[in-house]
Amino acid sequence: MAKAATFTVQILSPLAVEWEGDVTSLHSENSEGPFSIMPDHARFMTLLKAVPVTLEPVTGEAVEFTIETGVLFFADNLAKVYKQELQEVTFPQ
Repeated sequence: MAKAATFTVQILSPLAVEWEGDVTSLHSENSEGPFSIMPDHARFMTLLKAVPVTLEPVTGEAVEFTIETGVLFFADNLAKVYKQELQEVTFPQ
């Protein structure tokens, strides 16, 4: 089986897909320290620290997202970054 050159990343919020595209690598940090994901990486799941998630797209320059609270799941050359957005709730008086 040929090794993949890219993988797909989705940045997902509760309201929308904020970014989706093919990349050659993803870099971020969790409680153990910095990490990188490349094509054909083993399955991986982690909580993200509030540091940038850096993506190296196939075309164009690096893209960065800072995710305050999030989870990253990688399997079968698809990385999904689930981010939580806190929304202000107003209760009737």
